[in-house]
Amino acid sequence: MNQKDYYKVLGVSEKTSADDLKKAYRKLAVKYHPDKNPGNKEAESRFKEISEAYYVLSDAKRRAEYDQLRQFGGGHSGNFAGSRGFDFEEMLRQFGHGRAGRSASSGPGSRYSMFGDVFEDLFSSWGSPGGGPGEVRYRVEPEAAEDTDIVVNLKISKEKAEKGGQVTFQSPLGRTLTVSIPPGSRNGQKLRLTRQGRICGACRHEGDLILQIKIR
Repeated sequence: MNQKDYYKVLGVSEKTSADDLKKAYRKLAVKYHPDKNPGNKEAESRFKEISEAYYVLSDAKRRAEYDQLRQFGGGHSGNFAGSRGFDFEEMLRQFGHGRAGRSASSGPGSRYSMFGDVFEDLFSSWGSPGGGPGEVRYRVEPEAAEDTDIVVNLKISKEKAEKGGQVTFQSPLGRTLTVSIPPGSRNGQKLRLTRQGRICGACRHEGDLILQIKIR
């Protein structure tokens, strides 16, 4: 059978539980996620590979079909994940990449719903490097890759909104930034960080990072 060994890709055994499978994928996703490795094609390729594996093994039906195929063959060759509906670019549009955030079709009934909890955890942990109080949930508006401005949701505590103060966080481009929250900030209020967005390849214009405050 000309198939990838998805268990080997994730570094787990065939008897691995669903919880341990998620832990294994999360650990690798932290290392290889495109937002942690901007411009690194090797890391993106590895991220695609582990995501294919998790897509198959995290779903009981797909995992059973894959296990049966591994055990008995059956003449199937090629990309098993792809033959079961996995599309890497579509997954990136729905989850976990700075150029696109969660779409309306990425809820519990989505084909990629198994990635939801993982990326919620990832973005939460990345949002507060060094134990800082900031927590980032981000998405790009609009989705067009040519847009140079980046819009992110910056989650802060009610106390921080009322009293103000500095918040350190990691931007979608991997930069560690510190911003001063004005006292009396309101939910939905926006802060603009100039020249912290994407660079337009053709015009060399540097966009802005727009922080939209979300009070927890």
